[in-house]
Amino acid sequence: MIHGELASLHLGDLLQWLQLGGLSGRLTLLGEGKERRLDFLEGKVVFVSSVVPSERLGSWLAAQGILSVDILRRALAISLFRRNLYTEVLVETGAIDPASLVTAIKRLATTITTRILLSPAQSFTFDPSFPVQDLLALDLELDPNRLLLEAARQTDEDYGEVRERPEAEFPFKGEAFEDFFWELVQQGVSADDHVDGSELRRLRSGVGDVVGVLSQWAVTGPGLVPVPKLQAARVAETFQEAAEPPFLGNPHTVWNQMAIVCGVRAPGEAVPSSLAELSSDACARTVCEEMANSEAWRRPDVDRLDGLTSTTARRWARLASSAAAHLAVVREETTLAAHLLVVPSDLVLWALTMVRIRHAGIRRALLELLPHRLGTILAIQAGFPANIVSLFHPSDPSPLAACLHLARPALPMPEVWPDPLPGGQEVLLQVAPAEALARAARAARESADASNIGEMG
Repeated sequence: MIHGELASLHLGDLLQWLQLGGLSGRLTLLGEGKERRLDFLEGKVVFVSSVVPSERLGSWLAAQGILSVDILRRALAISLFRRNLYTEVLVETGAIDPASLVTAIKRLATTITTRILLSPAQSFTFDPSFPVQDLLALDLELDPNRLLLEAARQTDEDYGEVRERPEAEFPFKGEAFEDFFWELVQQGVSADDHVDGSELRRLRSGVGDVVGVLSQWAVTGPGLVPVPKLQAARVAETFQEAAEPPFLGNPHTVWNQMAIVCGVRAPGEAVPSSLAELSSDACARTVCEEMANSEAWRRPDVDRLDGLTSTTARRWARLASSAAAHLAVVREETTLAAHLLVVPSDLVLWALTMVRIRHAGIRRALLELLPHRLGTILAIQAGFPANIVSLFHPSDPSPLAACLHLARPALPMPEVWPDPLPGGQEVLLQVAPAEALARAARAARESADASNIGEMG
């Protein structure tokens, strides 16, 4: 692994060094919260990729008018759930011919590299062990001098993406993991709790196993989450019957449908803000069918947890929607947000069923700290809009977060679900006047009381 800063080494010099050396591997560049990657094979740049929504291949092809959003999203769903290369799916399905795809990828590579040149404070890592694949026998022939000239004329489109991305490092190894573990100890182990060195080593090993299980999705995935088998089958069956809405109470399916839609976006296209908009998207049926048939994205069923998560998503959506009118929030937006918000906590709970952590304080600390981090990185990788990302990484208080916060105490096991607006009454008062907040809280409580009576009856 080779690390460095572009402040001391110009990108043009770095590219030439890799090309002249005939090196193979992945060059990753990070700056302003944006990660971009260039794959080298024997000194040639054979592919580029980016976590910036507008720089992903699907969104680029849509923005250039080369393929429709519907075709690109269907191909993306097939690619992800079958774990096939996106470029291969596009060619094999006849969506585009290889020559046109090569031309489009070259233009995208030029744009991504140009934006790297224009971005300040870039750091880089070159991993020679990364298994680079020669996609379509592609040689992008990126010339640093030509890129510098093109930087003056290229402009950056606005896709409504997160410009200032929150810190989203997942603590799965190295110093990040050590810092996270000691944060857990500080929060989860009291002064009266006598934990010796051997117990700390066991706890550290257990936490490492939990984080390791989750890092399979947080580090390697494109923002998708594993789906319980029964949930995927239920949604696919609902679609076969043409019933509406198919996503209510199925949060993992909602998450993945949202990830596919956000993974390919045309310029100026609005992100879905309701379950109805998600279910009406042209790629929804393909997503559900691919999920139902994909063993690669299947999660072992944990019946009690699956039922709890589904119930919580429905209840949180209903209670937060009751508060929405008093805080000028669209009810449908709270329903979508509630379904997305439960997913990272569900994944942490699922990991804790796989790995036993015997210390109650450490378990509580894991459930409080890890879902926020996991949710943030998955939401960013999926390209979710800023108002959704902020629910996992609270920064500026929002009325949407307030609705969910006010409804949270009436959830089953409320302590295990993330608080999108921590900080108490002072933070709430930044969102709305006390009178409006009181009405919203009362509406959520009355909705909870009514649903409790209904359940008892």
